[in-house]
Amino acid sequence: MDSELKTVGYSNVVAGCLGGFTGSYIFSQTIFTCRAGSRSRAVGFVVVIAEVAVVLAKVDVVATLPLYFFSATLSFVGIDLLHEWLWAVRNKFAKNSELAALWATFVAIHALGLNAGLLVGCAASSVEFMASVVTSCAHKGHCREFEDCL
Repeated sequence: MDSELKTVGYSNVVAGCLGGFTGSYIFSQTIFTCRAGSRSRAVGFVVVIAEVAVVLAKVDVVATLPLYFFSATLSFVGIDLLHEWLWAVRNKFAKNSELAALWATFVAIHALGLNAGLLVGCAASSVEFMASVVTSCAHKGHCREFEDCL
């Protein structure tokens, strides 16, 4: 997955430098291929061929597909990402306070909007980090200065 993310990053840099649109199909493609159990490079080749075919087609392919196809795909990707990033990840955090900062960010984004929610998330993460440093320092019992705690 790391190499896929690097590839998307490089392509976004090139697209941005050339005035094109940046973006990533990687989330949905990775989700679909992982769920299907595919580990083959053929998936990438099929995507390239399909994209070229859509560009070269005389008919508007997007207009011919039913709207529910797009909504179902978007819903699947959204639900899967929410599950992965908010629920399945819960056991990967060292402390519950880290998970609480993640959820605070999620709730704040929905309550306050993207920019304000991200600011709240950064503040929550900063407070969590400072509290963990102070707690760690207090457990050591010998810290007199902040540098000793690190």
